[in-house]
Amino acid sequence: MYFDDEPAAYHDVALVCLNGHMVNDRVRDMPQFNKKFCDRCGEPTIDTCPNCKTPIQGDYKSGVVVLGPTPVRSFCHQCGKPFPWTE
Repeated sequence: MYFDDEPAAYHDVALVCLNGHMVNDRVRDMPQFNKKFCDRCGEPTIDTCPNCKTPIQGDYKSGVVVLGPTPVRSFCHQCGKPFPWTE
């Protein structure tokens, strides 16, 4: 249950390289970590589905602390198409 002064739960946006490496799972909250290219492999990064342009789901903000990395998803939650790193 949320009260009026508590924010609703939401997903931040993820920045993932074309090889599937997570670059930043908090694009909006931590933009200082955004990069145009991956530090691990040099590939360009994307933050939206190439098919439907929906933002890629990143860190889930719910007011509960969850330890561990945000998983890199294989398919778009909006259109169901595979991301480039799964093809």
